[in-house]
Amino acid sequence: MSRNARALVWLGIALGIGGAAIFFDLAGPSLYLDEGWTLHVGSLPLAALLHAVAHSDDHPPLFYLFSSAVQSALHWQAWDYRYLTAPFGLLTIVATWAVARAIFGDTVAAIAALVVALEPSLVVWDRLFRMYVVLVALSATGWWLLSVLQASAKKSALLLWLPYGAIAIALPYLHYLGGLMLVCQALYALTRPQRLWPALGCAAASAIAFGPWIGVLREQFAAGGLAVVGAHLRFDWLGLARMTLAAGTPVAWLAGRAFDWLMSGAVAAICIAGAWLGRRTLLPFWLLPALVQPLAGFALHKSLALPHYLLYVVPAFAIAVALVASTLFATRARLVGAALVAGALAVNVAALADVLFVPFYQFSDWYQVNALLLSRETAGDRIILDQGFERFIVGSFSAFRGHPMFSLDTPAGLPAALRWIDAEPDRRLWYVENQWFFPDPERRVFDRLERTRRRLGAWEQRRESAADAVVVVLYGPRLRPAGRTKRVVTTTSP
Repeated sequence: MSRNARALVWLGIALGIGGAAIFFDLAGPSLYLDEGWTLHVGSLPLAALLHAVAHSDDHPPLFYLFSSAVQSALHWQAWDYRYLTAPFGLLTIVATWAVARAIFGDTVAAIAALVVALEPSLVVWDRLFRMYVVLVALSATGWWLLSVLQASAKKSALLLWLPYGAIAIALPYLHYLGGLMLVCQALYALTRPQRLWPALGCAAASAIAFGPWIGVLREQFAAGGLAVVGAHLRFDWLGLARMTLAAGTPVAWLAGRAFDWLMSGAVAAICIAGAWLGRRTLLPFWLLPALVQPLAGFALHKSLALPHYLLYVVPAFAIAVALVASTLFATRARLVGAALVAGALAVNVAALADVLFVPFYQFSDWYQVNALLLSRETAGDRIILDQGFERFIVGSFSAFRGHPMFSLDTPAGLPAALRWIDAEPDRRLWYVENQWFFPDPERRVFDRLERTRRRLGAWEQRRESAADAVVVVLYGPRLRPAGRTKRVVTTTSP
């Protein structure tokens, strides 16, 4: 078998594994909150779409415009739109393999492709109709094009600069952090200006094209954009490496935080070693956002280091793992290199199995919530959603249709929410809670209901992440002033 054939076999294995993980029961789970919002915004007329993005979102408009276009053209069931973005996860594998092979050779390419194909955090977001899978793929493809252009003849270069230029213009409109990745690529081009100077022109063209939207970015940023985390939420810096690279890590491994200390240290060491070993290549520049985003977040008081905001660096980390291991293979420490690869793949496989097959590690199951309400509701019941974005998912579900419903989106809506739950004291009321810490950080709605109504039942959908847990409580009519609240046993869903 020729060298090229062997290299392609390893790529094929990685694509087969990655494709199986990405497309497994892809349309089965209920929509994630962000998917519901994306499809809702995409269903609006153009002017309303742009207004919603500018005033009710923290992201640029390109993916919402894409959502609008495909919904207008295809009219699919909501979950089927995932099939349009999931293939970008395969593009990420190909681009990672191609960059690694072009710069470091076949061994590094094979290991990097396998590592990135099994990255559970990538797979989780690859399976959603959201911009992150596209952001990761286009970022990796941009680096791939730069690596090819650096070695290409001038006559063929124009054909590759055109797609690179298109990616450069698209990235900031896809996600604001795509602009940071573009800056990193421009910085790399500055180190090789004779061959890559057009990349600087593409970056300038991207900046000019982004000009009409810059005012909206300023408004979103001033309003607290880019997912500000308030004082009531403590960000888990020690767990950042794990959450970015291995969502779904078994909770049994996390007791005492030894695993997080070990993984954080290992990831830092691999990034530093990979950047040093690849110091004359593009790899340090691809890894750069992992350093810049946390520092910028501290300076700007924004959460720029959320795990899914760092996903576009994960392919570079996979290459760093492969590069360090390959370097060790050529020394007496070859067993250490083998252990590094085996350890990375073992962690990925264990975590990936959890996010694919174990509900506890998955996003909220709104089908289960619908079934619960449907089995116990009566015609006159009312429903309040504490995290109102749920309505973009459950609003059309059978248990929610036809019932008066209030959606609490932000703390500004709390007075109206409290008035609403008191407006019809003789009606039963369902309280559905998810991510309460954003719209109701002091849980005032829950406290009001607990003090003024009798519980008839309570259920909890437990999840590894608090952001995916769902609490449902059914309350009876409002108590008379002399009454006392009587508790009932709380049951937990599987």
